[in-house]
Amino acid sequence: MQQWQAGPRDGGRPLLQVLCLRYPAVSQSIWRKAFRARDIRINGRPAREQDCLAVGDVVRVAICDEWLAGLPRISTLYRDQRIWVVDKPAGYAVCAADAPGEVTVEQALAAQAAALGLPAPIACHRLDVYTGGTLLFALNPKVAWDSRVWFSDNLIERGYTTYVAGCPPKQLAAVHYAVKDAAGARVRVLDTPAQGAKRMALTAQKTGQWDGFARMDISLQTGRTHQIRAQMAYLGYPVLGDDKYGNRQVNHRMKLRHPVLWHTHLGFVRLPAPYEDLNGMAFTSPPRFPARLEKMQQEKEN
Repeated sequence: MQQWQAGPRDGGRPLLQVLCLRYPAVSQSIWRKAFRARDIRINGRPAREQDCLAVGDVVRVAICDEWLAGLPRISTLYRDQRIWVVDKPAGYAVCAADAPGEVTVEQALAAQAAALGLPAPIACHRLDVYTGGTLLFALNPKVAWDSRVWFSDNLIERGYTTYVAGCPPKQLAAVHYAVKDAAGARVRVLDTPAQGAKRMALTAQKTGQWDGFARMDISLQTGRTHQIRAQMAYLGYPVLGDDKYGNRQVNHRMKLRHPVLWHTHLGFVRLPAPYEDLNGMAFTSPPRFPARLEKMQQEKEN
């Protein structure tokens, strides 16, 4: 159950409209069910969806778990009054711009935030739909704006784990340049700088090798669209399951339909004031890859 007071922006608006804006993850059909069940009240009396709010009205909403049906439950790794670090499940876009009309992590987290009386979180960076793991949200617009510098200036550590095709060296470091191909929804990798191209850099360490496949831990020094997928494929070690940049025949043979990639580590290392108290904090998410893939590696290495 939640209770809140209508503010100046709510005054004169129909209650249903205000509820949809305040709780974007809850559908209108669920709100109408709640009205029929008399679970929504204004100043203590049962409310109707067409009721208009006045500034100062007290709205009470009895939120049921069923309202969140169909939304992923997002696990919290850390939260304070400024940031929210979560463990993103694979299969969901981070925000609506990445998947219009689909359920997103941002929507699901907004529902959880509303239940806690918190403002709707703002995504500070993106992960591909089928990449799970550590994900940072801001709890106010200023932190969201400031976080742009954290990522652009490499003030945050970002680590990934993936499986690739090929036999990469034990360690590698690579610098390339990326040009976005908006029409093809992909990036083109260049060896040298060019107009419109953005620098991308990573380091990688091999942690396992079997039958022409390898498990890699990758650290990013830049964060570009599809960076790991595009850059590793350009190096000759495409991410397994990635049909866009990788080897479709191999992916089909191994029955992998999505890139095998996980954001395992996010750490604050050089944040400026007033965020320096976060430095030294690090958050991890164990990769949740197809069980048959990890079993195959164990059997071949033993």
